[in-house]
Amino acid sequence: MQRNWLENEARFIPAEKQVAQLIDLLNDRGINIHYLLRKTAIFHEDILAGSLAINARQFARLCSNVSQLHRERDISFLFGQRMLPGIFEQYSHLLNHGADLKTVLQHLCEEYTVYFPLLKPRIQLSESHCHLL
Repeated sequence: MQRNWLENEARFIPAEKQVAQLIDLLNDRGINIHYLLRKTAIFHEDILAGSLAINARQFARLCSNVSQLHRERDISFLFGQRMLPGIFEQYSHLLNHGADLKTVLQHLCEEYTVYFPLLKPRIQLSESHCHLL
């Protein structure tokens, strides 16, 4: 039986992808990485080792820490720019060259833990509309 959920403590988010990209971006802007990682139980050395997977709670805390950086309001936009093609090169190819919107959206929904580790998108189709929820 396939589960439709992941537990808060399940370590499924590879730190060498989104987390490393976010830390690299903030490091380029002079942000203290240890301050950024506070209360996450994530250590910079573990990320550099390249085999760390974190859970949703840790990722949410990291996002919360980033949101508290008042002088860095544009981080979400800069982070998004680095994501594609950046760390998702193979997925970027599909997004750019997918057969149709439905195929691309289905892929996003199937691989949601890669793109949206804190969300589970769904597709809802009608005769004339395609909704991504």
